[in-house]
Amino acid sequence: MHCNNEFWRWSDIRKNYTFVPASRASRRRWVRKQNFPAPHYITPNSPVWLESEVRDWFANRPRNHKRAVELSRLNRAASEEEI
Repeated sequence: MHCNNEFWRWSDIRKNYTFVPASRASRRRWVRKQNFPAPHYITPNSPVWLESEVRDWFANRPRNHKRAVELSRLNRAASEEEI
C-alpha cells in the first residue's frame, strides 16, 4: 500500500516544522480549511500522517498571504458548488 513511507505522529511533524500548532483544534482546522493531509489512525486515539504527504503539503503551500487568501476563496467556492 504505502511502500517505503514512514508514519509521523504530530510530535514528529512539530520536530521537523517548528511553527506547527500544538492543539488538536488547530490540526483539525488545518485539515478542514488548509488542505493539510488527513490523518490515518493506527488506533482510535492515535492519528499518524504519511511523511511524504506532510512534506508535499509543506513544499506546495502558499508562500504569501495574498495567495493563501486566493486559494481559500477558491476552495470555499468549490465546496459551495458541491452542496
